[in-house]
Amino acid sequence: MNHWGNFHQVTLELNEVLHRKVTNDNREEILKEVQSLLDRRSHLIKSLPDPVSESDKALVKSVLKIEPSMNQRIELLFTQLKKELKLLKKQKISKQQYTNPYQSVANHDGVYMDHKK
Repeated sequence: MNHWGNFHQVTLELNEVLHRKVTNDNREEILKEVQSLLDRRSHLIKSLPDPVSESDKALVKSVLKIEPSMNQRIELLFTQLKKELKLLKKQKISKQQYTNPYQSVANHDGVYMDHKK
């Protein structure tokens, strides 16, 4: 298969992975697949020649049609991940405050400094 065909195939695989339903169980697996496919795709982009044949031009048009929806799904996946990380951080802080509610209170009462020699 030629360079453009490989690139098109990887793009279709990436599009398929991005449109899977993301759950807590498969989130890590999907992120790893997306990362590996994006890495493969970036390596292929560097070695792509200019499309000269009609079939190559058709593959380029197909990739350009898919690209906006893929970018949108990647952004959605990224924002979901950011929200989940914020929620986890908030839960951690909440748990710490519950287990030690007086941690943030400054306790300087009862301190006496003797300045005699």
